[in-house]
Amino acid sequence: MSSLPLLIQPIEESIKEIKVNTNGISINGQKIHSIRFADDIALMAESTVDLKLMLHCLDTTLTKFSLKINRKKTKVLVLSKSDQQNATIIIISNESIEQVKKCCYLGSLITEDNRSTKEIKRRIASAIQAYEKKRFLLTYENLSIQTRKCFIKSYI
Repeated sequence: MSSLPLLIQPIEESIKEIKVNTNGISINGQKIHSIRFADDIALMAESTVDLKLMLHCLDTTLTKFSLKINRKKTKVLVLSKSDQQNATIIIISNESIEQVKKCCYLGSLITEDNRSTKEIKRRIASAIQAYEKKRFLLTYENLSIQTRKCFIKSYI
């Protein structure tokens, strides 16, 4: 038997609590409170007060199930178009959560300026690195163009 349902129930209950007690953010008229993938959760709030309340709801609900937020992996990232960022102090169970300027979530780089420039540069560098690893194969004269195309399609 999988332990996944045991993990899903507390998370679902936490998200229900968060939806009832907080505003989340609005994207195209839809209220978004979180993005979830397996046991990773990204909470989204318009204000520090809302974020603190979200984390409190999550922490309280998880505690009922004898689970807790991994404070070492939990980070605060404030997205803003202004150049100046204020320190956002978030405390869970008497422990301060680290505020970061960037983080990688589900393979994508997210930065506090909410722009994609660094992510695009990171992906280009990754593509160049992948090409360099297979350069000999891709430039080998005795290999037909058709075979090289097939290789590129399967590799990408």
